[in-house]
Amino acid sequence: ARMTTGNDLALCRAEGWETLGCEPSLRACAIAAERGFTLQNTTAEAAELAPASVSAVLINNVLEHVHAPAAVIAKAWAALRPGGSLVVIVPNHAGPSARLFGAAWPGYDAPRHLWGFTPRALAALLAHAGFPPPAIYQRFQGRWAWRTSLDGSRAPTVVAAWRRRFAGPLSLVLLPLGVLAAWLGHGDFMTLVAVKPAPAD
Repeated sequence: ARMTTGNDLALCRAEGWETLGCEPSLRACAIAAERGFTLQNTTAEAAELAPASVSAVLINNVLEHVHAPAAVIAKAWAALRPGGSLVVIVPNHAGPSARLFGAAWPGYDAPRHLWGFTPRALAALLAHAGFPPPAIYQRFQGRWAWRTSLDGSRAPTVVAAWRRRFAGPLSLVLLPLGVLAAWLGHGDFMTLVAVKPAPAD
């Protein structure tokens, strides 16, 4: 999984938020500590969060790596105050690159990615925990995703030599198509935002 060294926390802190986080890598925790962030050295499933203690939970390119995504979402639900927001960012397995490039697409990234999500599947996972239907924002991750898909650097098998040779120029040519696809609701990555409702009177 991608190591958390405090980048997201730094953005939140710059906006005036009090922050906390978790990270299973001791090295990443040490780097974050040098930047002024104390992280729980644990997995997302085992992170300790007091009930109804936070206003927002950000799960940024993490859910596809964990062994028990439903447990992580349930933990977020329990930790959020009523009116608090859950933000989940993951690769979109219903996006065009997943279909076009198959296993070469970095959203698959086996064996590091244990799960793949479509907007419908992730919304259902959130609903199971109690969240209402989320807002879904389609995203284009950037030229690197096209280049990686073309050059096969994360593919389980070797891709054609022409793809490796022309990955750079082709990724530049295809860049506007990726942006357009995301704008039309078919991004390679997605952000879901769900708000925990207040209890009924």
